[in-house]
Amino acid sequence: MSEPVTVTYSLEEILKRIEDKLDKFDEKFESKLDKFDERLTAIEVGQAKLVH
Repeated sequence: MSEPVTVTYSLEEILKRIEDKLDKFDEKFESKLDKFDERLTAIEVGQAKLVH
């Protein structure tokens, strides 16, 4: 049987990794929000053209 492996990370490394993941999540969220806003604007413009 093999012995257990011990992995050691500093708190700074762990927090940095969490921060990086949160930054990536924020970037993805902002990108999707921008796409949603563009689509909503296109729908509003389309509705305005139909009304006039």
